Amino acid sequence: MDEYEQKATPYGGRGLFATKGLSSGTVIFTCNEPYAWVIYKKFRKEVCAECFLYVRDDVVAQKARRLAWKIRPSNSSGAIGEGVWFCSEKCRDEWGTVGCYSSEAVAIQRAIDRLHASMLGNQGKRGQAKETIDARWKTAESSLMKNILRSQSLSESELETARFLSSAIIRCWREELDTLAKTTQNAPQAPKLLSKWENLLTLQNNEAVHLRAHPDSLDTWIRVYTFLRCAVQAASSAIPSTLASYFEGSERIRDVLARDHGNVFGIWEEGEAMLDDDDESEMLGFAMYIDGSYFNHSCDPNVRKTRRGRAMEFRTTREIVAGEELNINYIDTKADWKSRRKELLRGWYFDCKCRRCIDEQALDITT
Repeated sequence: MDEYEQKATPYGGRGLFATKGLSSGTVIFTCNEPYAWVIYKKFRKEVCAECFLYVRDDVVAQKARRLAWKIRPSNSSGAIGEGVWFCSEKCRDEWGTVGCYSSEAVAIQRAIDRLHASMLGNQGKRGQAKETIDARWKTAESSLMKNILRSQSLSESELETARFLSSAIIRCWREELDTLAKTTQNAPQAPKLLSKWENLLTLQNNEAVHLRAHPDSLDTWIRVYTFLRCAVQAASSAIPSTLASYFEGSERIRDVLARDHGNVFGIWEEGEAMLDDDDESEMLGFAMYIDGSYFNHSCDPNVRKTRRGRAMEFRTTREIVAGEELNINYIDTKADWKSRRKELLRGWYFDCKCRRCIDEQALDITT
């Protein structure tokens, strides 16, 4: 952290500021792996579960006219639904070293797919005060889940949310194993983790503000949570009971959902990695890189995010002076200032007052 420090701002919570002059192209830091992520279902066979390599970005695969990866987990039973493919045996062997994808994750992913398939075969409120929100979640925790699920199947985006949430909760559970391993000789050996659940909780909680703007999201969130509980119950014979218990209450699920939208990054194909605003690049999924979430937005950013495998790198795009804030862009900045402000207000709940927006607004007023 020699190049930057975290400070409170009057406009965007905390932000990152340069502690010294930085030249263009300086790597501020690299998030080596995401806390939680999901690869969209349609890309599962085409994106390596370990390094996120897209088959269409691989020269060797393209020469062989390969359209999908072929390597599966070594413990795979061959059943449909694991959602895990690898570009190489090396990636397969390294898979799961941080615990977010493991035999437990495979079991839950399989249960999610099977439960969704069974729901498809069976298909036939706006009060958003905190007390109301809490009550709805409590009802979901105690209700007979099959009756709730019988009403409506999940959409594809809701299924991706369920998979994303499962990776976060498995990660949280693995952290507990890591703690136990340090104090109990007989505890299961857990891998060393980087970002922690406690770091996730330091991100801004947007539950209330999101539900004020999108009240129907509460029904969606509760439906996803209830579905995920059913899937975990279906996988109970294949996962430890301690892991299953992490899905019982709604608190951890709410903690992730409350920080999800504004703190996730798209997993774009690497061929467009340096052009993260490119309209033609393919978004393969999304991931939460906790440290990367401390950057505030600017429509004229001085830091660019670039995916390097499963890592996310943040690099300056011009010279930075000491004390200057380090910013990335949350949206495509090609639009006019009115459209940009509208999108940021709708998705991130703030009215952008960056220098570019102010200058362009002033120009409109004077012309």
